Amino acid sequence: MTESPAGPGVAEALAQAISADRQTGPEAARALAEKYLLWRATLPDRKVQSWEDRKARRYIEGAWLWEGRPSVVFAGQGRGKSNFAAWVIEKVLETRPEWDVYTNLPFTWDPDGGGPPESEPWGRIHPVRSLSEVLRGAVQSVRIGRKPALVIDEMDQAVTSHDWMSGDGRSWQRLLNIERHLRLRGPLLVYHAYRHVPVVLREGTMLKSMLQVIIKDGHRWIVRREEEGFLQIPPTVLPYLAYGLRGFDVDLDVQDLERHLSGSSEAVGQQLIAYLDQKESMGAVPELPRSDPSRPAVCDVCGVRFTRRDNLTRHRRSVHG
Repeated sequence: MTESPAGPGVAEALAQAISADRQTGPEAARALAEKYLLWRATLPDRKVQSWEDRKARRYIEGAWLWEGRPSVVFAGQGRGKSNFAAWVIEKVLETRPEWDVYTNLPFTWDPDGGGPPESEPWGRIHPVRSLSEVLRGAVQSVRIGRKPALVIDEMDQAVTSHDWMSGDGRSWQRLLNIERHLRLRGPLLVYHAYRHVPVVLREGTMLKSMLQVIIKDGHRWIVRREEEGFLQIPPTVLPYLAYGLRGFDVDLDVQDLERHLSGSSEAVGQQLIAYLDQKESMGAVPELPRSDPSRPAVCDVCGVRFTRRDNLTRHRRSVHG
């Protein structure tokens, strides 16, 4: 057996964490761990091909993580919405080396994930549990010339259509209205049910894309409602915790925050950090670990298969540029 490129014992520990989470056998878990670690090891040296960049611009930048406008994906339990969210993050890591991803998706390398921290992919995925962490991280990324992207899973537990007009809901809506000034990509928001998505997102002008994950012929597909088409979504290589959970707390009054922000993007960033620091010192915002984004060179994206909806059952073709 060859040694893992991540170092002695990392593959074994990662496989154990995957097996414990997904309740799969040791051989299958080891295969998933080795596949991920090989992908991770080759990540810094990959080069983005022109056709890969076109796919990234069309889907990542053009549909899933548009700057300053959210996209929503929804699916029933076990349909693959978290896999899709993790797969989007995987594609960002492969094709957009200048981006940092902030997400509440739990991974095996997290402190409470059960796996080795050495398996984390080069410091570009930053865990967030609250709105204040998102804002602080976004400012940190922008300050060093990077682009923050936001993916939030389990949004049903944070803000649904039933509580959109609550204090938390109004704060989230205000954030979506001002986020372009913070240069946030996305967010991509994951819901369990269409009815849980706030009406202002389903029918309003702030939404970029509405997506649904379905299972057809034993495969996962993402349906973009603005287009007549399906996009097949393979299992992500990232070892996210299929049965893990990391909540998301809307812990700021964004209306109050807005009163303290004015001027250039740089000035707004400084004011935002000062505001968060003041709230933390007063105990209004809990002190949480702060990320330190890095910038390795990363590349490459896997091909995706795209077909017209009316041809789905009769014809499938691979798109390679």
